[in-house]
Amino acid sequence: MSNFLDLKNRLRASSEASAQKFSIYIADKDENNEDVPDIGDWITGAISLLTEINGGSTKIIAQGTWKSDNRTVTNDATSIIYSFIDPETFFRRLDDIVYFLHDYGKRTSQGAVMVEFSGEDEEGIYQSRAYFIEKADYISA
Repeated sequence: MSNFLDLKNRLRASSEASAQKFSIYIADKDENNEDVPDIGDWITGAISLLTEINGGSTKIIAQGTWKSDNRTVTNDATSIIYSFIDPETFFRRLDDIVYFLHDYGKRTSQGAVMVEFSGEDEEGIYQSRAYFIEKADYISA
């Protein structure tokens, strides 16, 4: 007898969730440890964008710290907005996500913007990767 749990049937779920998740990290402080004045608009924008693309999103708030190039430690409240993706739609709309991330980084003076992509690859192997978009790489928005 197999030890594999058929969770979909056990939960009586009508479908399985996506095997891939995309997360955007929105910090409420800028690279100079100053408050981002319109942080609510950026959080709402990320929620709206991922909901439009993936059909839904979730926000969680985490306390974070990071050390800048000049060794200053910043404490911030980071909103993590994540969504389980439909790969076809997600990759078709990836340019919209790239624009949003670079616009947020540039307009809110972020030293870097972080996203996370996790889930199963084509062989069913779980992968998790964090990507940092550095200030020098922001595109003109």
